[in-house]
Amino acid sequence: MTDEPMLEPRERLFEVLLEETFRRPAHADPSATGTLTRRRPWLAVAAALLGLGAVFGVFVLRHESADHDALLQDPLPASQQPWLHDGKTLVNAQEWLALQPHITGCVVVPVRPTPDGKSFVMIDGTRTAMGAAAARAVAASVPALGDQTFRLEHENPRDVSAWLAFECDDGKRVHGFLRRAEPGVALLGGLRSAGSSEVWRRTMDGLLFPELREILASTALAELPALPASTRALRCPPPPNGTLAQHLGRFTELEVLEIEPFRFTTTLGNGEPISIPLPEVPSILFELREALPRLRELRIPSGILHRDEQAAELARLPLLRSLLVDGGFGCVPTPNGGIVRIGGLTPIGMRALANRIEALEVHGGQIPAELLEPWLDAGALRRLVLVGVEVPPALLARLAGIPSLGELGLGGASFGDEHVQALGSSKLTSLSLHGTSVTEAGLRRLPASLRSLVLFGQAVGEDVCREILTSLPECRIQRFPALPK
Repeated sequence: MTDEPMLEPRERLFEVLLEETFRRPAHADPSATGTLTRRRPWLAVAAALLGLGAVFGVFVLRHESADHDALLQDPLPASQQPWLHDGKTLVNAQEWLALQPHITGCVVVPVRPTPDGKSFVMIDGTRTAMGAAAARAVAASVPALGDQTFRLEHENPRDVSAWLAFECDDGKRVHGFLRRAEPGVALLGGLRSAGSSEVWRRTMDGLLFPELREILASTALAELPALPASTRALRCPPPPNGTLAQHLGRFTELEVLEIEPFRFTTTLGNGEPISIPLPEVPSILFELREALPRLRELRIPSGILHRDEQAAELARLPLLRSLLVDGGFGCVPTPNGGIVRIGGLTPIGMRALANRIEALEVHGGQIPAELLEPWLDAGALRRLVLVGVEVPPALLARLAGIPSLGELGLGGASFGDEHVQALGSSKLTSLSLHGTSVTEAGLRRLPASLRSLVLFGQAVGEDVCREILTSLPECRIQRFPALPK
């Protein structure tokens, strides 16, 4: 099979004539063609004219055929060309830097060219979506943008390997594209990076190829000295007690920090029983706030937040506004995969954080109801994401009723129709559902204030989407398939 179009019989006739006129058959006498043309020069001229006419005829026929096919071919649906909508064009690099704090999410999707080679479509089931903290970390890895502009229509579709879009809090997107020929170069918001970046290439490889993500997204403590002091986003294991300044103190520009969850190691030797060393649970990790003066977003395992003193230390980080906790509040994982409540984290200690944090994400584990009361009292949350935790509908209704809360994300099967129903009287403007038990019936009871509905791995029919848009005409619906496991 080839990419060449099928020829009509008349086109094939012209090609046979051309082949017979200008090609010497393999079995022919080497002198035959020369003799023939010397004796009958008019035949050579006629053959040449016939050849040129045939070439022109084939060109016209193919051109007309291509135009005809283009007229008959329906344009790609909007769902396959999201880069054509809601785009935000960047004027210069300074505008991109100023925009990064307003990023609320990011989507990265591999693409493939369409059969006609004129555009490209998304490859189903391979997208990676992330929340605000991770998206801003990715944004921080973008190489410095230059003054050189690019236009998508000038790109070769076969050289574009992926589309990415940074969601912003104004509902717009900064669209970007990756090129196979220059994987370390960023094409973003109409601007081209001034140079390539190995960090950017590694970051994109980690997002596009899940099997490499764990390797590429993390930096061992021993590798930290090799990173530039200007690093703004970092993911690493938890430094041992009292060594924060030693490992991270030189990264004075650090804005996003992700500390990996605790890991258990197993050893077996000489027939001895398996030993499972428990991870060191830091007693005081952020003992020097001067070491992280510009930190805005932090992701930590729950073991780092299990005492009031630790909550107070986090609250003293001057610019910290976004917090993601893996494993719930005041909990640590056990070697067998369970969760155990430890420490002395109380509502008093939690109140210090609740008064400062504007974006809170909790992934897995437990959330004792009493530890959520300070967040209700403070009323400072603008964004709340709960993934893999159990929250009663009544408590969720109270959380959604925080006056400043505009964005809510729910993930996991523990959230169902009754949770969506509990949001009815809220003033939410954005709701994200990721692999929940919410049914189409539940989606018919969304808050009237909703302006954005994002569905990841949710089975929702077109008819239900039309119903939602009829009742909420200003709501924008985005649907994404479940991520591959």
